[in-house]
Amino acid sequence: MNKSNLSPFSFGWLSVIIVIVTYLVGGGLIMMVAADSISTVTGKIEISSRNFLLSVAIGQILFMLLPALFIAQIHPLGTVEALRIRAPKVSHVIMIVLGIAACYFLSEAWITAQELYMIPDALRPMYEEAKGETSWITEKLIVGKDIPMLILAFFSVAIVPACSEEVLFRGIAQRSFEDRLKPFAAIMITGLLFGLIHMEPTNIVPLIGLGLFFGFMAWASRSIWPVIIGHMLFNGTQVLLVNLHPELPLLQQEMKNSPVPEDLTALLPVAAVALLIMVGIIIWMRKDRLQSLSEDV
Repeated sequence: MNKSNLSPFSFGWLSVIIVIVTYLVGGGLIMMVAADSISTVTGKIEISSRNFLLSVAIGQILFMLLPALFIAQIHPLGTVEALRIRAPKVSHVIMIVLGIAACYFLSEAWITAQELYMIPDALRPMYEEAKGETSWITEKLIVGKDIPMLILAFFSVAIVPACSEEVLFRGIAQRSFEDRLKPFAAIMITGLLFGLIHMEPTNIVPLIGLGLFFGFMAWASRSIWPVIIGHMLFNGTQVLLVNLHPELPLLQQEMKNSPVPEDLTALLPVAAVALLIMVGIIIWMRKDRLQSLSEDV
């Protein structure tokens, strides 16, 4: 298949816009078709967990993953380079696993502090409404200990998004932006896009932070596989925890239960350790990238 004559930077922006619009429209239509009912007054969708999970998977595969893979075939940098298709180092996989654990506790601490201290009273009603939308999604992931449904939830929420979103954002988008911009700028832009497309205002900061971490790891490792593994691990852990340990503070908040100051007090020491781990990972991975580049010369 012939490569595009556009510059990688322009090609990347055009590709991201096309795929995101296609996904939002196509995925929304699939959700509507799978819905049990749609309120003509509020537009609220009533849908079973099974149909919700199936529509999420089908929507991402048809309207994000497959278009992104097709676009990669005509990418100016070539498919392998655009998607960072390189065998991952074991050390990079270990780093992403440690980083995901750190991200979880940092996210939990941030959301707890946000809930307690960062929302002005004037914005509290809007915040609670947005929180209700997030809790609606979380409720659809609750399938109990039904093994077939847990497998479906893991496939739909962990495996499929990890592949489709990383191919689009850390593959096509970020790698295209890196061709013209400094790595920091490319990572920032892609991280912002990643956070915004999830359309979860109450979780926007943790989502952008997660996107920045994935972007850095993709750049530093020069491979898409560690971030796919990390993304899968992060989402998969959420699926398992919401079904097996729903009493955790972060999950309680997602279910519209409010935290208390004692929750934050308990989280801060763990979050501090997680932050130190994250800094260590960034320093180590940056040195490893420089070393691997020097070895390639």
